[in-house]
Amino acid sequence: MMEEPAQSAAEAFEALKQEVALLRMAVQQLLNERQTPDYSQTLGKIMRDMKEAADGMTWLVNRPAIQVPADELASRICAAGKQARKLDRETVLEAARAMSQATGKIDGLVSRAKDANSQRQWLWRVGIGGVSGGTLAGMLLAIGLLHVAPEHSAAWILGLNGCRSANHRIAIK
Repeated sequence: MMEEPAQSAAEAFEALKQEVALLRMAVQQLLNERQTPDYSQTLGKIMRDMKEAADGMTWLVNRPAIQVPADELASRICAAGKQARKLDRETVLEAARAMSQATGKIDGLVSRAKDANSQRQWLWRVGIGGVSGGTLAGMLLAIGLLHVAPEHSAAWILGLNGCRSANHRIAIK
């Protein structure tokens, strides 16, 4: 907007005034034409969410644990813990008793099995000793009879009776 420099200050001020008025009308017209956004849907969703939250809070406030004072709730929790520990202790003691009884039964079975095995070994030893002793006694008896009555022993070994053994002895001499 270049105008002649010969303008007076009053004329320049008047022109500036008209331009500012024109700008003001343009801005006012733009403001009038501007569409304001519709926030009704967003606000409705916010209201529904707030109602759901409030309903949840109502449910929570109506819970018995919330209505009980904190110190009473703590004492209830403590009592429940003591009861649970008591039941646990009883269960552990009962299991220990059962294990002790089972261990005693197993020890008895093992002891009886050891005793039976020991008895079996003793019977074998006694049996072998008896057979050995009997054999030795029989041999000693046979040797003793051979020295005491050699004729009868010889007859017996040869399978001869008493009369025949005497005849056989006479025949040998």
